[in-house]
Amino acid sequence: DATCVKALYRRSLVYQRRGLYRAAMSDLDKALALLGDGGKGSADIKAALDACEDALLEQNDAGPDAMEELRAEASAKAAKQCGKGDYAAASDDADAGNSAGESSTSQLATKAARKFLEQVVADARHEYSSKGHCDARVMLRHPHSHDGALSASEGDDGTTESTTPTHGVGRINIEHAFSTAQSLDECLCFVRGQHVLTSADAVAFVVRKRDVLYPKVWWASADWPFAVGEGTEDDNGTVDEADAAVDGVFVEVEERDTGRRASVFLLADHATKELGEPIALSEDCSLLAGESRILV
Repeated sequence: DATCVKALYRRSLVYQRRGLYRAAMSDLDKALALLGDGGKGSADIKAALDACEDALLEQNDAGPDAMEELRAEASAKAAKQCGKGDYAAASDDADAGNSAGESSTSQLATKAARKFLEQVVADARHEYSSKGHCDARVMLRHPHSHDGALSASEGDDGTTESTTPTHGVGRINIEHAFSTAQSLDECLCFVRGQHVLTSADAVAFVVRKRDVLYPKVWWASADWPFAVGEGTEDDNGTVDEADAAVDGVFVEVEERDTGRRASVFLLADHATKELGEPIALSEDCSLLAGESRILV
């Protein structure tokens, strides 16, 4: 309930325990706006906001000058009052590398990482349409180092372009990785221990939503872009309210240079057995939001 101060405050505590301080500040700002500056409990909320600000600055290793920007960002999110946001615009901002994208750890800074995300998404969509499912996996992008001249081809317009691949892609299967907290910890420990990670400049996690038993991040997120059961209707046109009715594939990419991550969701169409266009997700919908960097 977006108008329940107690619910907003309790959810902010969950966010804080997961290290999602921006999301926690958003809920606290909403709660404070509902209470009013001198309302009962407002002092506790202000104290919690101060604690989140300190933790966020420490997490981002930012100086005091960044405080105003962080507070403005949280207030802007709170002003949406649990609105879903403009995900297409967020994706465009990340691609353009504007100031909002530069300050967010949930968006990718390098063109190579963004292209890798597009590649992994295309691969997932192709697999789903041909097999009817998508295997859980980790994809690794390895840039190639070439000596001497690159091979080239001449186009119809007389221009030439390199035909030598600029990177390779490796794969690690991670079936059942998102079953329990323990299985996820074991999976991440295994992935981090692979020597092939040392040469990777980006890593992607791909997993189907119905295979994610932990962490079900969308349950606690105000920014999950679907109502429960959205996208599924029966012959009478009534919406199925079961969460299982919304299925699809999560794709999450982390780049080495900055440690930033970007998460998208591909909604499954049960009728056509196709995955839709990628929908950019906010940081609190990230499956790995509470985890440390994979590429270090």
